[in-house]
Amino acid sequence: RRELPHPWRATLPLAFPGSDGARAKIPKIVHFIFGLRHDGQPTFSFVNFAAVCSALAVLRPEKVMMHVGREPVGFLWELVKPHVELAHARI
Repeated sequence: RRELPHPWRATLPLAFPGSDGARAKIPKIVHFIFGLRHDGQPTFSFVNFAAVCSALAVLRPEKVMMHVGREPVGFLWELVKPHVELAHARI
């Protein structure tokens, strides 16, 4: 019996055609968005911490971008901060 391929399975490594016709790899960059609401100081929760740590451990990205309206605060943020690159968003 032959097994059919899963419809959402992609062939790795993912690539897209470049402008010169060559195949270019999609960069391994993880993006998070945080602190866009206007209600008080944005505290970095355990769920936020777990999401970033999971991405770092499982995906092993080249870079993690944290797009923020206001920089998070808290002990867990201080643990994650050295591992992410901040990009300030205009809100």
